[in-house]
Amino acid sequence: MAKVARTASILIFLFSSCTFAQTGSASSGSSSFAERWEFIGVAVREPGQTIWGTSPLLGDDGKVHLYVARWPCELKVDPGWRSHSQIAHYTGDRPEGPF
Repeated sequence: MAKVARTASILIFLFSSCTFAQTGSASSGSSSFAERWEFIGVAVREPGQTIWGTSPLLGDDGKVHLYVARWPCELKVDPGWRSHSQIAHYTGDRPEGPF
């Protein structure tokens, strides 16, 4: 169970579309934790859909399963997420995708 929790934590960091930038040693105290993150891109793009939130899981099949909320782009966030939101499921071979 600890391995699953550790893997899930790692995947959450990866799918927040950020990664650590190499900015010296962690013990140097030269920058805060948040200042060492770097945007690397979007996990999922689907034309015509607004994608919101990602929940990655490492499956027993060895694949990364990514769950997101989505709704049509022509609807604004409110009321789109309330009236037309769906849970979508994507799979990939690696945490960084592609999905």
